[in-house]
This record gives sequence, C-alpha cells and structure tokens, in this order.
Amino acid sequence: IRLHRSDGTLIHIFANHSRDVGTLTTTRDGQHIISGANDGRVCVWNVASKDLVSTGEEHTDFVWALSVMPDGKRFLSGSKDTTVQMWLLNGELVNTFSELHDAAVSGLVALPDGHHAVCASWDTTIKLFCVDDGSVLRSIAVPQTVDETWAFI
Repeated sequence: IRLHRSDGTLIHIFANHSRDVGTLTTTRDGQHIISGANDGRVCVWNVASKDLVSTGEEHTDFVWALSVMPDGKRFLSGSKDTTVQMWLLNGELVNTFSELHDAAVSGLVALPDGHHAVCASWDTTIKLFCVDDGSVLRSIAVPQTVDETWAFI
C-alpha cells in the first residue's frame, strides 16, 4: 500500500500482505488505514507512526469488503469465504457471522446507529443485519442475469 501526498510525493509503503490488496478503508479520524487482501488477512496501520498495529488472519479466502463502525474502534470485513467478521482495531476478532450468505461477500456498510450493517453477496442477496447478534432483519434478493454478474459487485 503506497501512501502519497496530494502532490504525488511518496510518504510511505505499507507492506505486510503476501498477495494483492483488494480493499482499503480508513477510520473516520484518519488515524488508521485498514487493508484486506487476497491472502485472507486484514491489517490495521497507524498513519502517523507508519506501524502495523494488527493483522487478522481468520478469513480463509480473499477479503473484498471493509467498513468501519461509527465508534471508530471496530470494523467489519467481508470475504470470498462467505463470512463477515467484526474486529477491534487491535486485531482482536469480536465475532464471525457465517450464516449471512452462501457466496462471497462483496460489499459492506456499517450503519450510523452502530448496531446494524448491510452486506451484499455474490449469492445475489443484500442483507440488513444486527452486528450485536448476527440476526438478519431484512433480506433482499436481487434478480440477475449472467451478463449482470459483475455489475452487482
């Protein structure tokens, strides 16, 4: 991961993934960068010190989606392994939601209330779920043809 100034000057290269980085996000305060990669890892980096804060290795396949919770202390990761996981910035795994989807999780959004999130999957569903207990509050099936598969991602 390369961090640049707005003029293009390289500030730092963050390196800890063994395969391609598929998704990035930052905490709302800008103090941390979170990366997810095709090695199944999620990494948290401190922007000021440039240090690796934590590495989570609980996913078994590509990590394609990340979303920071409104409290700025937790984040969600979604993977091709069909799971959504909740983490603390220090790398502690809080919860694994393995019953949400039957295919890769391709998108995640933590909602402002801090208790709910929305996830999208290659199984052509979008789900609203509670991050406190994993219960699905709403599931929407998205009709899709083969030609539209990549548009859903």
